Amino acid sequence: MAANHSTTSDEWNRILHSSLADFASLPPQKLQRLAQEQSQEWQRKCLDSMAALLKAHSGVSVTQRIKGIKGTVNPIGQPYGGFLPVKTMEKVILSDQKPPFDHTQEQPSAGTIGTAVDYLTRFNLTQDAQASFHISLLGANRLEKIPMAEDLLANLHGLDDTSIKAALRLAGFDVAYRAGLAGYRPVEDMVISTEAVANIRWMVERSLSFFEKYGPIVCDEPTFSPDGYTRIVWYGDGDFTTATTMWDFKTSIKPPTSAHTLQLLMYWIMARMSGQEQYNTLTSIGIYNPRMDTVWQYHLDPANPEDVERIRNVRDYVLGY
Repeated sequence: MAANHSTTSDEWNRILHSSLADFASLPPQKLQRLAQEQSQEWQRKCLDSMAALLKAHSGVSVTQRIKGIKGTVNPIGQPYGGFLPVKTMEKVILSDQKPPFDHTQEQPSAGTIGTAVDYLTRFNLTQDAQASFHISLLGANRLEKIPMAEDLLANLHGLDDTSIKAALRLAGFDVAYRAGLAGYRPVEDMVISTEAVANIRWMVERSLSFFEKYGPIVCDEPTFSPDGYTRIVWYGDGDFTTATTMWDFKTSIKPPTSAHTLQLLMYWIMARMSGQEQYNTLTSIGIYNPRMDTVWQYHLDPANPEDVERIRNVRDYVLGY
């Protein structure tokens, strides 16, 4: 089995580093002309948006590359169903239980709740509050609210109500780092519903059970220096890796979309192109949703022509290697 895994890894390395289109090395005007010559609409959209970024001398995050930037760069296109249709992934329902309360009763926002679930899961796995909430601390630093953040960190103990409320308020600092100070709302004024606290506890407990089955975590918040970022995608980091899988956590009430599977394909390619040996064992991508307690996973097979085509298309048209 180890030999087969090594062979698979070597074959992916060969495929990823061969026949690079290198679209991003072209002048923007030439790339725009090339876009018009493409036979598929998704190809034209991908190259058009790449040309716009090159013209502006600006790179974007992984999610901005997918969604675009309003008024600046259009979203990219995907083939019908997506580069990796969700229906092709193996779906495993770990349990048919649901959170104790309906999501409509949750406060604060869904994004803040998702972040709190993510960070609280990390904290309960590692007991390292500083590392688990380091993005929150970066936001607090920009806001000059480190003393408040440190007080909240001191209230983290596990999954009691006080810990969950502290985690939510810490997560509220994230926006100052990720999106700028204008989007920040004072965390001391955050309205936190008892239903949200109960649902977060439920989701973190499911997340911890998930890692007992699919873990252990090899890399927390994987990044892709020195060689994984491109002229187009300048930054972005994943959620977790295990021995063979790049994982993303979602707490949405809905199943994953083709945008989510593309995000994971991008992370996987960037990891394999990064030059970091720790990622050479990654042969799968996966999504876990603790709200639905469901796993979606896909094994990328270098012997499957469809997988080779989808990886090369994302590498060339989306990431711009």
